[in-house]
Amino acid sequence: MDIDHFVRIVHSLSATPSRRAAIRGLAGLTAGSFLAPFTDSATAKRRGGKKKHHKKRKRTTQVCQEADGPTCHFCPEGQGHCPFDGQCCAPEECGNPCGCCRGINSRGVKMGCCEIDGTCCRVDGCTVSCGCCPEGETPNCCPGPVNRLCFDMSQEQCCPPAAGSTIVGLCPKPLACKGSVAGIPWCCESGSTQCAAGAGCCPANSYCCPGGRCCDNVGCEENTSENKFCFPEVFGQAARIA
Repeated sequence: MDIDHFVRIVHSLSATPSRRAAIRGLAGLTAGSFLAPFTDSATAKRRGGKKKHHKKRKRTTQVCQEADGPTCHFCPEGQGHCPFDGQCCAPEECGNPCGCCRGINSRGVKMGCCEIDGTCCRVDGCTVSCGCCPEGETPNCCPGPVNRLCFDMSQEQCCPPAAGSTIVGLCPKPLACKGSVAGIPWCCESGSTQCAAGAGCCPANSYCCPGGRCCDNVGCEENTSENKFCFPEVFGQAARIA
């Protein structure tokens, strides 16, 4: 640039507005251009410079029932609509008559359909006489003509119907089945005998005697000098019938 051209530029800047204002303006423009990347970055931080992350939507399968027409519901990916109960499950878990009832449940128990009573239960809990027996680790069936009971053999004893009765019952161990009272199975201590008078029982090595007594001799005598003793009958309890 020649000296004359430079002088003309300086003279033009010294015109109104004042030379100081023009130089300040030039300085501002220069500084603004230089600092622009930093101010943009600061502004972005104030506004929240974090990138937005969109959550992935869990894929579902839309399944419609023919009877519902346009009405649809959604099943998780890999599952479908089981027509027998209207629930969502894997195809291999759907069957008649229990609907969605196969495979492993949320507690890690293998489930299956008990076709005896059409109930969904653990596979080892389906019995021929009682249907689905989910109770206990080793469920068993106590069947009768009127009622049927599922029970755990380690906890209870099955009482068959007593003479003249049609009701089965369960006695909690260590008690055992000892006759019946009003058609309901009765529970007393193991080895004892139920007395004909009613709900009382006499322990082993004793006899039921008149007056609700148990005596250690068949003659029902009490004589301390001859070591013959009697005591009241032991009251039992009704068996579980439901």
